[in-house]
Amino acid sequence: MISKNRIKFLKSLSVKKFRQKEQKFLVEGRKIIQDGIESNFFCEELFYVPNSDFEQIITTASKKSVKLTEITEIEAKQISETENTQGIFALFHFSKTNILWGTNFVIALENISDPGNLGTILRTADWFGVKEILISSDSVDVFNPKVIRSAMGSIFHLKIKISDDFYNEIEILKKMGFLIYLADLKGEDYSLPKFKHGKRAVIFCNEANGASNKIKEISQQKITIPKKGSAESLNVAVSSGIILSELIDL
Repeated sequence: MISKNRIKFLKSLSVKKFRQKEQKFLVEGRKIIQDGIESNFFCEELFYVPNSDFEQIITTASKKSVKLTEITEIEAKQISETENTQGIFALFHFSKTNILWGTNFVIALENISDPGNLGTILRTADWFGVKEILISSDSVDVFNPKVIRSAMGSIFHLKIKISDDFYNEIEILKKMGFLIYLADLKGEDYSLPKFKHGKRAVIFCNEANGASNKIKEISQQKITIPKKGSAESLNVAVSSGIILSELIDL
């Protein structure tokens, strides 16, 4: 059992301003929580409805000295952001990861506004082995519950930098020897061999408006997925998967 005030606090973390104030976020779901507890993120507390399916998570959490709190099914439904809750939640602290751009491939995201798209891009990047991601601060919050669910635990595997100085960060990457590619409708075929070598940063932009004029100025090369049919454009998350599948050697 937990108090009504505690439930109110946990539910408040669905709102960005409260997450930022507390520097904490709530995760729901067995698989995502397991990934989180096994990561370098600090897990403060685990809330769960007694269930034999949660034994592994509870064991792992106990070894890491995570506070364990049993809750009722009614309390789980009150806390949950989903219609059909699994009955398990974990309270994590924001990570203080310092990114030094130590890899040869970086993804940069400008003003991605849809939580599902951002989460899917993060999950896709994780699948293809991308380790470091730069996100502009005007994008949807990485710790938004919908982003976390769409990413399926990948936020715990990636080094993510959310920057108020996004364009300067791109310039820094350029000075470090990264080639700055911009995914755009008007560009060269992304599958050309010349795009598969060296240190590269690939920028994906806002779903509705595309790239800003500023990022167009900073980028060194526009790349595109050649159009075969009649659709006006591709979803940004779909585009990221197609481009990454070609530019990254598995």
